[in-house]
Amino acid sequence: AKRDFSVVGSLFLDSLLGGRIVEKAGYPKLFILCLLIPFLNIVIIWFFAFSKWPNLKPDIDVFK
Repeated sequence: AKRDFSVVGSLFLDSLLGGRIVEKAGYPKLFILCLLIPFLNIVIIWFFAFSKWPNLKPDIDVFK
């Protein structure tokens, strides 16, 4: 029972913090729910890492 609580607590904390990061990047918070789906989570991480973020300032080019 204690281990179940720690798994649920970790999942909640990860979702909360991940949601804030995704929101600051300019995507909706619900974007983080895609990480719960197997295989889609890998695709979403790659998409998030290599796409241009909507909230990124135009004078910063990360793809030099």
